[in-house]
Amino acid sequence: MVRHSIDAIPFHHDLFPKWRSYKAGGIRYFDSTNQIELCGVLDDIWVNKDEELIIVDYKATARKGSVLLDLSNAWNSNNKRQVSFYAYILKTLGFKIHKNAYCLYVIADNSKPALNENLAFETKVLPYCIDYSWIEKTIVNIRNCLDQELIPDSNINCDLCKFNF
Repeated sequence: MVRHSIDAIPFHHDLFPKWRSYKAGGIRYFDSTNQIELCGVLDDIWVNKDEELIIVDYKATARKGSVLLDLSNAWNSNNKRQVSFYAYILKTLGFKIHKNAYCLYVIADNSKPALNENLAFETKVLPYCIDYSWIEKTIVNIRNCLDQELIPDSNINCDLCKFNF
């Protein structure tokens, strides 16, 4: 936080250990309009002086180059959706949410020919502007899909369906 000039401190809440734990159920919100439970598992939350929560997701990789810094790539697009979804759940639960979330990357330098059981790490913090615009429409689409009498056919062009082929 200090190195990246983020004026915030760690967030403390009685339920936060549960929100961080997959085994404990993570954070949950029941959307009564669409009759669907939304849930996720948070890595971290910071809070600023305006009492706005800042969602932080931790990532670890050994990717080469600056691909992580390109906010337009698919990898970062998915990360932005992930932190926006977490922010949406917290906002729906009544919390005040900061306009930005962060992914904190720990990047292993695997470029050396001999690692000798040692890895050097670099830490990067990438800001993401929270985007709620897609979430409610997606929830409705999920509910509509679940309410269909027939299971939709798999499609070889669908990233999620590829696991079935």
